[in-house]
Amino acid sequence: MSRPPMGVPGADNLAAPAASSLWSTINPAHAVQRASAIVTFSEEVTSVVVNRMVDALRADARGFDMLQEDPVTTVRVQIGPGGTETQPTLHIGTVFKEVHGSNIVQALAVTKEAIRFDTFSYTGWVSFREQLGIFLRLAMPIVEQVVPVTAVALEYLDLFYAKNEGPADVAAILDRKSDMLARHAFQRRMPFHSHSGWFERERDDVNRLVNVDITVADAEGPIGTRRAISIRCHEAEQVMDQHAARARELVAPESILASMDTLHVSLKKRLSNILTADARTMISLGS
Repeated sequence: MSRPPMGVPGADNLAAPAASSLWSTINPAHAVQRASAIVTFSEEVTSVVVNRMVDALRADARGFDMLQEDPVTTVRVQIGPGGTETQPTLHIGTVFKEVHGSNIVQALAVTKEAIRFDTFSYTGWVSFREQLGIFLRLAMPIVEQVVPVTAVALEYLDLFYAKNEGPADVAAILDRKSDMLARHAFQRRMPFHSHSGWFERERDDVNRLVNVDITVADAEGPIGTRRAISIRCHEAEQVMDQHAARARELVAPESILASMDTLHVSLKKRLSNILTADARTMISLGS
């Protein structure tokens, strides 16, 4: 992976219109459609450990209205000299969900590989962090007895949708000179996708993984089919050696939350770098 090159200068010299005149967000206070926190173990834990975590989390998950409980399954495919072999569906965990109609509001997944908390009703970092902390303090003492943690990740999916039908000008939202935007991707009124990913070395045994995906396409929204801009920003603290001291530290809930705090601040800066000044004002980013 490599850092993305600078955006194309001079691709269009027309001034961008006011963001709020062309674009809206689902929430008037921010553009976050989904927030996700992921804690990844150094290796798979057993079904016994998963079941212990599920039992420890069940009451509080239900207390947060995640009343639906579903199995998490996977199908493993092995490729060998004799060809492709598909193993039977494996049960690897449980996911607690709050569901309204056909829409998932929030979900807490506990598997052999990780704990993941997603919310589609994000109200702010303080409340998200507080809820995540409750789950971690219940589950991680069980994990700590078995394996260390080698990755802590935070991800935001921000969404802007056009107020009117047709190809709205994305230059009102996206800064085409941003180094988060792949060089040849930017189009003011045409659909496109830009992906950037790279590692930043924090110290000898720790890397910072950064992924940025920007997609412009027509999508079904609150007022019908409209042009939409989705911005996925993902960062993870990755410990390269599971025997390193940092891997043992990251099992502790407070260490995980401190890492999440750092990732949250960094992700806000990434998003700020992607957006125009007008778009940042529109969602009060940096205020």
